Amino acid sequence: MKRFILLAFSILLVASLCGCQEPVPDVPTPVKPNTGNNNSGNQNGGTTGVETPDDTSATPTGSLDYSKLDAAPHPRILYNENDWKELKTKILSTEFTKYIHQTILENCDKYIGYTDLKYTLSGGSILGVSRNALTRITQLAYAYRMTGQYPYLAKAERLINNVCEFSDWHHDHFLDVAEMATGVAIGLDWLYNDLKPATRELARRKIEDYAFSRTKGQSFLKNKANWNQVCNGGMIISALAMYEKDKARAVEMIEQSLASNKQYGYTAYGDSGAYNEGYLYWGYGTTYQVVMMCALEKIFGDDAAGLYSHSKGFQKTAEWMLHMLGPSRKAFNYADADEEWMGKFPMWYFARKQNDPSLLYVEKMLIKERKYCEELDEYRLIVALFAMMNFDHIEGEPAKPTKQLWWAPDGDNNTGVPQVLIHTDWTMSESDKFLGIVGGRSNRTHAHLDGGSFVYDAYGVRWAMDLGRPTYSDTNTAIGGQLWDYGKNSKRWDVFRLNNFGHNVVTINGTKHNSTSKAFISPTWFDENPGKLGGQFSMYGYNFNGSDHDVAAHNNFPQYDSPTRVAEFINNNEDMMITDWMTACPGKSPVVRWTMVTPSTVTIVDDTHVKLEQGGQTLYMTFVINHDKGTLDPSKKLTLMTYPAKGPNSWDEPNTGIEIVAYELQLAPEETMNVSVIFSKNMY
Repeated sequence: MKRFILLAFSILLVASLCGCQEPVPDVPTPVKPNTGNNNSGNQNGGTTGVETPDDTSATPTGSLDYSKLDAAPHPRILYNENDWKELKTKILSTEFTKYIHQTILENCDKYIGYTDLKYTLSGGSILGVSRNALTRITQLAYAYRMTGQYPYLAKAERLINNVCEFSDWHHDHFLDVAEMATGVAIGLDWLYNDLKPATRELARRKIEDYAFSRTKGQSFLKNKANWNQVCNGGMIISALAMYEKDKARAVEMIEQSLASNKQYGYTAYGDSGAYNEGYLYWGYGTTYQVVMMCALEKIFGDDAAGLYSHSKGFQKTAEWMLHMLGPSRKAFNYADADEEWMGKFPMWYFARKQNDPSLLYVEKMLIKERKYCEELDEYRLIVALFAMMNFDHIEGEPAKPTKQLWWAPDGDNNTGVPQVLIHTDWTMSESDKFLGIVGGRSNRTHAHLDGGSFVYDAYGVRWAMDLGRPTYSDTNTAIGGQLWDYGKNSKRWDVFRLNNFGHNVVTINGTKHNSTSKAFISPTWFDENPGKLGGQFSMYGYNFNGSDHDVAAHNNFPQYDSPTRVAEFINNNEDMMITDWMTACPGKSPVVRWTMVTPSTVTIVDDTHVKLEQGGQTLYMTFVINHDKGTLDPSKKLTLMTYPAKGPNSWDEPNTGIEIVAYELQLAPEETMNVSVIFSKNMY
């Protein structure tokens, strides 16, 4: 108790000197509840018979052996009683785990002084409230299990009652329900024997009323990405927590979620592991996926539910994620993602499952810098980390990845995303160059009009960038609620950060790309260029003009009606070159604009050279027409230009300090041309 007396004094002292972000109420001295009888007690510890008796019916049948759940007392989600005892010793075995543990306890010391959560809609959801509840309840429950100090228990129980007294968990946006239910369920399970019976009863009843009874007809059941994983994960964890009170209902929810997850949730990974919603949403969906799987494996055995073996793409996805970070310490942020580097703790799960600690190469860079908690994606589920890791993988240097070129041929049927990812030496230093190019369909969830767009790192700097996602709530309001409409005429495509005008692509006649356009990898390029670091994308459907196209295919790819792009490293991987092939259709004289977004200071040197300066480094862009012919066509001239990366709408993000480098040229009818842009330390 001495720790909490000092804590309370410190909180009051700081509050009196500088104020606090949240009011700090008096914290009463907690009293451990008397829970000797599971069917007695209320919030004041009296005997009222408020708790539903345990279900003594026969074990339900299903795809899992539910007799194992019958034999699994609380706690059983992620950690059982023996796991908690072992964890108290294992947590002290490495500096990294001690750091995670201490961070959680420090957080919980703050949570004790926080006021109750309020049901507050923001942007049409209470997701922020649900996430606060999930974070605080699970961390407080962890802190109590690890220390036995009752203030953690008291605050966790208060929070469980707090959110269970809400009028609902906002099922109109089921992510709100899923994250709230996950927090309540984990708190219920981990603290089960020390919670008041009335608290247990309230939590179980609200999981039924606010979560299970609201799943019928919900779109997440057929969603092909993160919603499926998060919502089904929340329902399975909740069912595991309240099984003994209604076995049939719990099994019904588990079986429903398993069937939905297997049929729809895994399609996001395609066959190669490239997540169709990109870097950000991989962290969200895959975190819930592996936490759900760890919870099931703890009770039913390794891959008893068949989730890990169900999808080859899922098994490969950790390798894809490993290749998504450049030496600039920025991610390849295609789709609705941010470029900030975040630790991805599902990588620990894959490293353990595949016995491959090299998958932790990037994670350990953050560990070395002691920034893992501060820069960890989906931090609110950090308490699950120890359940998914192999502690033997923590110490020592992981092997440096050896695969320089990673590519995925996916892209059709809204599964996976075709892309090329390249590291020239994997040192993650100034000598390591990184190229990422994305294709796929533009009407997949969270996609942009960005087929063939690329990012490029060299000398420790990101030169070609992706602007990332817009601010959701403000943008959605500005375009009349059409942000999640991926149709051809949706106002989503008026948003500068989402359409082709704000990406590193080719635009024809100033028109938006068609939302049904697609950019696919040409696998034969790799066969024809063995050992070369690069790739080829062929585009289809870039114009809105139906069958009346302005640009035909490059003659080697007649199945496509838009440019063909090749990106490749040249000169012993010192320089990188992007080449676009275009052929004008009969009777058409299209104007072609090539754009690249950059955070650099840009100077147009002459008609064929642009200088980029950033972070004390300089990079030159050399523009060459018909590079493959070995000569320049003097009759053709590019118009080079640079301008701020700012959209035409008052509500578009300002993108302060970001420039666009562009060229324009006009093709004569039936003219074929290619233009190469060479990125080098020197002018060509």
